[in-house]
Amino acid sequence: MAAMVAFYSIVSRLPGMAALAVLAVALLAIGVLAILAREYFSSKRLIRRRQWQAAIEKLKKLEQKLQRASWQRASSVLYLNVYTFDGVALIRNQVAQCFMNLDDHDQAVRWLRSALLRDPHFAIPYVNLALIAAQRKDEATARREMSRAVQLGFHPARASNLLRRALEERQ
Repeated sequence: MAAMVAFYSIVSRLPGMAALAVLAVALLAIGVLAILAREYFSSKRLIRRRQWQAAIEKLKKLEQKLQRASWQRASSVLYLNVYTFDGVALIRNQVAQCFMNLDDHDQAVRWLRSALLRDPHFAIPYVNLALIAAQRKDEATARREMSRAVQLGFHPARASNLLRRALEERQ
Protein backbone atom coordinates (compact mmCIF):
# COMPACT_ATOMS: atom_id res chain seq x y z
CA MET A 1 0.00 0.00 0.00
CA ALA A 2 2.85 2.36 0.85
CA ALA A 3 4.39 1.74 -2.57
CA MET A 4 1.12 2.68 -4.25
CA VAL A 5 0.87 5.89 -2.22
CA ALA A 6 4.48 6.77 -3.04
CA PHE A 7 3.91 6.04 -6.74
CA TYR A 8 0.77 8.21 -6.79
CA SER A 9 2.59 10.99 -4.96
CA ILE A 10 5.38 11.01 -7.53
CA VAL A 11 3.18 10.70 -10.61
CA SER A 12 0.76 13.39 -9.45
CA ARG A 13 3.63 15.91 -9.30
CA LEU A 14 4.86 15.22 -12.84
CA PRO A 15 3.77 17.24 -15.89
CA GLY A 16 0.90 15.65 -17.86
CA MET A 17 2.84 13.82 -20.60
CA ALA A 18 5.60 12.66 -18.24
CA ALA A 19 3.00 11.31 -15.80
CA LEU A 20 1.26 9.51 -18.65
CA ALA A 21 4.56 7.97 -19.83
CA VAL A 22 5.47 6.80 -16.33
CA LEU A 23 2.00 5.33 -15.89
CA ALA A 24 2.24 3.49 -19.24
CA VAL A 25 5.62 1.98 -18.32
CA ALA A 26 4.29 0.92 -14.92
CA LEU A 27 1.24 -0.76 -16.50
CA LEU A 28 3.45 -2.57 -19.01
CA ALA A 29 5.71 -3.83 -16.20
CA ILE A 30 2.67 -4.99 -14.21
CA GLY A 31 1.38 -6.86 -17.27
CA VAL A 32 4.68 -8.68 -17.78
CA LEU A 33 4.88 -9.55 -14.09
CA ALA A 34 1.30 -10.84 -14.19
CA ILE A 35 2.23 -13.25 -16.99
CA LEU A 36 5.17 -14.57 -14.96
CA ALA A 37 3.08 -14.72 -11.80
CA ARG A 38 0.48 -16.86 -13.55
CA GLU A 39 3.13 -19.42 -14.45
CA TYR A 40 4.69 -19.31 -11.00
CA PHE A 41 1.41 -19.81 -9.17
CA SER A 42 0.33 -22.61 -11.52
CA SER A 43 3.56 -24.45 -10.59
CA LYS A 44 2.79 -23.86 -6.91
CA ARG A 45 -0.65 -25.40 -7.49
CA LEU A 46 0.99 -28.51 -8.99
CA ILE A 47 3.23 -28.74 -5.92
CA ARG A 48 0.23 -28.54 -3.58
CA ARG A 49 -1.37 -31.37 -5.59
CA ARG A 50 1.86 -33.39 -5.22
CA GLN A 51 2.29 -33.56 -8.99
CA TRP A 52 6.06 -33.34 -8.62
CA GLN A 53 7.15 -34.16 -12.17
CA ALA A 54 4.70 -31.70 -13.75
CA ALA A 55 5.79 -29.02 -11.27
CA ILE A 56 9.45 -29.65 -12.14
CA GLU A 57 8.77 -29.16 -15.84
CA LYS A 58 6.79 -25.98 -15.27
CA LEU A 59 9.45 -24.56 -12.91
CA LYS A 60 12.25 -25.37 -15.37
CA LYS A 61 10.42 -23.47 -18.13
CA LEU A 62 9.88 -20.51 -15.82
CA GLU A 63 13.56 -20.54 -14.82
CA GLN A 64 14.56 -20.39 -18.49
CA LYS A 65 12.26 -17.41 -19.05
CA LEU A 66 13.68 -15.59 -16.04
CA GLN A 67 17.25 -16.20 -17.13
CA ARG A 68 16.56 -14.76 -20.58
CA ALA A 69 14.91 -11.66 -19.15
CA SER A 70 17.05 -8.59 -18.60
CA TRP A 71 14.58 -7.42 -15.93
CA GLN A 72 14.74 -10.57 -13.80
CA ARG A 73 15.58 -8.57 -10.64
CA ALA A 74 12.30 -6.68 -11.02
CA SER A 75 10.44 -9.98 -11.12
CA SER A 76 11.56 -10.76 -7.56
CA VAL A 77 8.44 -8.99 -6.28
CA LEU A 78 6.48 -12.04 -7.41
CA TYR A 79 8.13 -14.45 -5.06
CA LEU A 80 7.53 -12.81 -1.68
CA ASN A 81 10.43 -14.65 -0.03
CA VAL A 82 12.35 -13.17 2.88
CA TYR A 83 15.44 -15.29 2.26
CA THR A 84 16.28 -14.28 -1.33
CA PHE A 85 15.45 -11.72 -3.98
CA ASP A 86 16.77 -13.95 -6.76
CA GLY A 87 13.81 -15.59 -8.48
CA VAL A 88 16.01 -18.10 -10.30
CA ALA A 89 17.57 -19.29 -7.03
CA LEU A 90 14.11 -19.62 -5.49
CA ILE A 91 12.83 -21.64 -8.44
CA ARG A 92 15.90 -23.91 -8.36
CA ASN A 93 15.25 -24.57 -4.67
CA GLN A 94 11.64 -25.49 -5.45
CA VAL A 95 12.75 -27.86 -8.21
CA ALA A 96 15.08 -29.47 -5.67
CA GLN A 97 12.21 -29.85 -3.20
CA CYS A 98 10.19 -31.65 -5.86
CA PHE A 99 13.13 -34.01 -6.46
CA MET A 100 13.36 -34.54 -2.69
CA ASN A 101 9.72 -35.61 -2.69
CA LEU A 102 10.49 -38.01 -5.53
CA ASP A 103 13.39 -39.41 -3.43
CA ASP A 104 15.90 -38.39 -6.10
CA HIS A 105 18.40 -36.88 -3.70
CA ASP A 106 21.26 -36.65 -6.20
CA GLN A 107 19.20 -34.42 -8.49
CA ALA A 108 17.96 -32.43 -5.49
CA VAL A 109 21.51 -31.76 -4.31
CA ARG A 110 22.51 -30.67 -7.81
CA TRP A 111 19.63 -28.17 -7.95
CA LEU A 112 20.29 -26.92 -4.43
CA ARG A 113 23.96 -26.30 -5.23
CA SER A 114 22.97 -24.41 -8.37
CA ALA A 115 20.55 -22.28 -6.31
CA LEU A 116 23.42 -21.47 -3.94
CA LEU A 117 25.63 -20.50 -6.89
CA ARG A 118 23.00 -17.88 -7.75
CA ASP A 119 22.56 -16.69 -4.16
CA PRO A 120 25.03 -18.03 -1.59
CA HIS A 121 23.14 -16.19 1.18
CA PHE A 122 19.87 -18.04 0.54
CA ALA A 123 19.24 -20.05 3.73
CA ILE A 124 16.57 -22.49 2.55
CA PRO A 125 18.82 -24.58 0.24
CA TYR A 126 21.08 -25.18 3.24
CA VAL A 127 18.07 -26.42 5.21
CA ASN A 128 17.20 -28.80 2.38
CA LEU A 129 20.81 -29.98 2.11
CA ALA A 130 20.74 -30.70 5.84
CA LEU A 131 17.54 -32.73 5.49
CA ILE A 132 19.03 -34.75 2.63
CA ALA A 133 22.20 -35.39 4.66
CA ALA A 134 20.05 -36.53 7.59
CA GLN A 135 18.20 -38.97 5.33
CA ARG A 136 21.57 -40.28 4.15
CA LYS A 137 22.54 -40.78 7.83
CA ASP A 138 25.33 -38.19 7.58
CA GLU A 139 24.69 -36.37 10.84
CA ALA A 140 27.85 -34.22 10.75
CA THR A 141 27.01 -32.80 7.32
CA ALA A 142 23.38 -32.32 8.32
CA ARG A 143 24.40 -30.30 11.36
CA ARG A 144 26.91 -28.24 9.38
CA GLU A 145 24.38 -27.37 6.64
CA MET A 146 21.67 -26.50 9.18
CA SER A 147 24.15 -24.36 11.10
CA ARG A 148 24.88 -22.43 7.91
CA ALA A 149 21.14 -21.89 7.38
CA VAL A 150 20.81 -20.48 10.90
CA GLN A 151 23.79 -18.17 10.31
CA LEU A 152 21.96 -16.83 7.25
CA GLY A 153 18.78 -16.08 9.19
CA PHE A 154 16.78 -19.28 9.40
CA HIS A 155 14.97 -19.54 12.75
CA PRO A 156 17.18 -21.52 15.18
CA ALA A 157 14.36 -23.31 17.02
CA ARG A 158 12.70 -24.33 13.78
CA ALA A 159 16.06 -25.52 12.42
CA SER A 160 16.65 -27.57 15.54
CA ASN A 161 13.21 -29.17 15.35
CA LEU A 162 13.52 -29.97 11.64
CA LEU A 163 16.96 -31.50 12.08
CA ARG A 164 15.94 -33.52 15.14
CA ARG A 165 12.91 -34.96 13.34
CA ALA A 166 14.91 -35.74 10.20
CA LEU A 167 17.58 -37.52 12.18
CA GLU A 168 15.01 -39.46 14.22
CA GLU A 169 13.20 -40.61 11.07
CA ARG A 170 16.39 -42.21 9.78
CA GLN A 171 17.28 -43.97 13.06
